Amino acid sequence: MALGAAVLQTSVLLDKAISYGLMQGGDRATGVVTHFELFGETYRYPMELGATRRLELAQLMYQFPLGVFAIALATALFPSLSAGAVDTNRQRFKELTRKGVETTLWEGLPASVGLILIADPAVRLLFQHGQVTEQDASLIVISTRFYAAGIWSYALLHVINRAYYALQDAKTPLYASILNILVNLSVELPLVWVMGESGMAVGTLVSFCLQASIMLWILDRRVGGIGFAPTGKKILKMLIATTLMLGACLAVRFFSIYPTGQTRWDWAGQIVLTICIGTSVYFISSYALGLGPARRS
Repeated sequence: MALGAAVLQTSVLLDKAISYGLMQGGDRATGVVTHFELFGETYRYPMELGATRRLELAQLMYQFPLGVFAIALATALFPSLSAGAVDTNRQRFKELTRKGVETTLWEGLPASVGLILIADPAVRLLFQHGQVTEQDASLIVISTRFYAAGIWSYALLHVINRAYYALQDAKTPLYASILNILVNLSVELPLVWVMGESGMAVGTLVSFCLQASIMLWILDRRVGGIGFAPTGKKILKMLIATTLMLGACLAVRFFSIYPTGQTRWDWAGQIVLTICIGTSVYFISSYALGLGPARRS
């Protein structure tokens, strides 16, 4: 269970190790070391100097919303899932799993889009000072956006893993975690030579989306059907609400009230305005569509 639950941190650790090995180095005599030799051939390091630290900061950005809602939700849900799993027909377990998935996606989908929207001003406000230059911040923003696109899947895995543990099955999450790492490596290692350090974020995004989808499909088959037919309609409504939120946040950028400067106050204003507009539109849209805790669909 510990190994299966630690896959996200294992992925983070692997990203750090790979970025450290494939980024440019520093040399007191010649300056930045940009190339290395292998089997008599000379190759250029795919990542710029400081890639490891920049990836750490990008990972910090997407892990924040996970701690705020995903882990808290999964932890609170686990005792009820365990109690429901001992029933003969497991109807309570299925209902709780379905509700957990729906609630996670209701929070995770707008969180993914929201972080993508505010990544630029947030990264610059928090990190663009001291040794973090404007160029460093730009690279962090790119990685943050790719990581952010998978927040819904990272969050969903916390609930799905708890469902397997409630069924006394710790092996499936472990095997899926091993597959996750293999997929992650197979995607990010080629991409870093094309995209640089942001290829690491793409590998994490692809592997976790794939793992969440596969594990949910296996769980559905194992318990004889969780009853996801109504969930599909709700997810469609969530996507509509998220799209409306996205449109409103992009539209506000064309109004005079939206700060366009490059100072800390401007970045803070961009974040606050985007969050207020996005949150308001998403909650209103969710209520109108019959989603979320404010209203049953």
